[in-house]
Amino acid sequence: MTTKEIYATPADEHGWRKLPNGTHVKLGTRVTLGDYVTLGDYVTLGDYVTLGTHVTLGTHVKLGDDVKLGDDVTSIALAKQYRENYGLLAPEHVFVKWVTPERMSPGWGQATPIMYEKGAIIEAEGDANDQQCGPGLHVLRFGERPDRQKQLELMRDEARRQDALKAMPHCAVEGCPNIAIGSRYCARCEEEINGEPYPFARILMPEPFFTFINRILRRWLHE
Repeated sequence: MTTKEIYATPADEHGWRKLPNGTHVKLGTRVTLGDYVTLGDYVTLGDYVTLGTHVTLGTHVKLGDDVKLGDDVTSIALAKQYRENYGLLAPEHVFVKWVTPERMSPGWGQATPIMYEKGAIIEAEGDANDQQCGPGLHVLRFGERPDRQKQLELMRDEARRQDALKAMPHCAVEGCPNIAIGSRYCARCEEEINGEPYPFARILMPEPFFTFINRILRRWLHE
């Protein structure tokens, strides 16, 4: 599918678009996909993301705004590079592991809970992967909490929505929250100021349905 075809696919209330192969994707503004790109299920791409040819992203991979990946990049390779970058910075690092009061890992999804005894050394098992809850040890940097990851994602989505609303022209009447298109005033305020007919093309935040119909009938009877 082309990027244009993906954007043309209806999104649900959470922004997910279901592709013909059953994959769910969430695309930000002006995403560009190269030829033969492979997206795993529930991949999220931020605004202005650009993916080169033959890029492959695994399930639940998330890329932030303005990310650009060259040709033949895979999320497995990105995860490996991320780990190697830490090794280049210093031979040792300290991370945080969140556990239950019983010192067990949360075991979200299909993960197997692990006991973290005080002072114990735990070795990761399994092949390298790009999944948050795949095989291996899952740690966070200082200041990060696993229970706030979803909250942060919702806050980012709301911030994008608010930014989009702020970018739209608002009614010039002080205190009016409505959007104005093709005029300095919204449809309601323009009718009150100029007495002009209610412009259908500019009804973005209409009044209750029956009140609106009543106004139209009254105008038609007077005419």
